[in-house]
Amino acid sequence: MSIPAVDPSRALLVFTMRHAATDPRCGLVRGRLMANNEILFSRWDPCTGSDNRVEIEYQVAEFSSGVSVQRVSASLEGGGAQALVPILPVALSRSFVISSSENLGGVYNANDAPRVWLYDETTVAVETDYPEGGRHEIQVVEMDGALVQHGSFSMGVVDVQTEVSFAEVDPARSVVLTSFGVSYASQPPVGAGFLLATFLSPGSVEITRSTSGVSVDGRYSVVQFPPSVLVQQDVAHLIPGDPDVNVPLAVPVLESKTVSLCTRNSRSSVGSAGAIGEGWATVEQTGPDNVKVQRRATAYEADVAWCAVTF
Repeated sequence: MSIPAVDPSRALLVFTMRHAATDPRCGLVRGRLMANNEILFSRWDPCTGSDNRVEIEYQVAEFSSGVSVQRVSASLEGGGAQALVPILPVALSRSFVISSSENLGGVYNANDAPRVWLYDETTVAVETDYPEGGRHEIQVVEMDGALVQHGSFSMGVVDVQTEVSFAEVDPARSVVLTSFGVSYASQPPVGAGFLLATFLSPGSVEITRSTSGVSVDGRYSVVQFPPSVLVQQDVAHLIPGDPDVNVPLAVPVLESKTVSLCTRNSRSSVGSAGAIGEGWATVEQTGPDNVKVQRRATAYEADVAWCAVTF
């Protein structure tokens, strides 16, 4: 799809999606901002049927100064479990990554939840716990005035909660971004592969899931934006049967300056036979003082984190 002209080196693509798919080949989507002012969204298979229809809410944020964005791709199609992708040098203390993936395989398992992180100042790592194949798009964002702390976390097979600590930040201008891998080749409860990360305090984040059954290894980045940035965030709770919820913003914002930066930050009690779409929801700014969280698969409860970041 075409968009108004932007400078890709200063523009960031973020998107959320909703669907009712059970097959990762149909329900996992990667997105790329192209150099010709187009956005490419793709998945592994074309897929038919209403459950496999994917609806996407996207935003492209272009910054006038102070932000640089690098775009790189990685492929694990050959059966590898890790790719190290070179990038131009960045400062780790003010840089973070946003990624999206499409994956091979009809079962939601370990290759469908890649860990993507800044390996060092000149390298991005993409890793899964099961080498079945996948294609990944990564945006490396470096922002003047930001303070970014990176770390790792893990959960055992029976764990549903863990906590990470870091130097204190201001939650009113900070977000937490996670990526994680799960260690199974078959399909346990789908909900074991969905994690919700929220601030417990200025110096800690709690990471939880609704269902256990597999071990998890992940990476996180706590991003504190410059003082001029406002972050409003919370968790929307959807009970079985609920397709959407409207959330009022405490502080009205300019929609043209606000980005829904938190993507795939949710938990669901969906079982092994359920749709992976239970854990996916779109986050849409529907006015200066309202955010709408919406999903298509509604058989199970879900908690979806949202954040409205106003630059």
